[in-house]
Amino acid sequence: MHESYRGPIGFCLEGMSGPHSGAWYRAQSLVKSLTQFGFSVHVLGEIGRHEGARNWGVESISLIPKLNKWQRVMGRTRRLQDFANRTGCKILHLEAHPFVGLRGAKTLGAIHDLRALRGGARSFLRPTALYLRFFFPIVSRRLSLWLALSEFGKQELQARLGIPAHMIR
Repeated sequence: MHESYRGPIGFCLEGMSGPHSGAWYRAQSLVKSLTQFGFSVHVLGEIGRHEGARNWGVESISLIPKLNKWQRVMGRTRRLQDFANRTGCKILHLEAHPFVGLRGAKTLGAIHDLRALRGGARSFLRPTALYLRFFFPIVSRRLSLWLALSEFGKQELQARLGIPAHMIR
């Protein structure tokens, strides 16, 4: 993020695990840090899963019905664009697949697990594995920046997807 940016930041939790997961605590920590530094943070999440984000000091929270994976993939760009337009966010942090880039906004993807890229006979035909193997390499280049949770994750993004090191934090 550029040092001079002071506008609102959007966090999309759609598809992410809820409370008591590692992803939840990490997202909570990031959002609380941003709000402590004076940023206005807006959250897009799912009904029945992400209501607890109201306690993170966010400016607003928009909740949508829980979607299956197919619904999430097919309408994600439109939902994110509507969310960005409604909240004025020029930076969007995406916590879960599918990762999509938006017009007029910087998008940041947090990658948790790339095991499905290595796969195996049992996982090859699962929807998530198919997405990661065939579509993820295409859409991954549309994001502005990636957050890898470990040095191993950073190496996986570089080796398996060809994401340049300067685009991974």
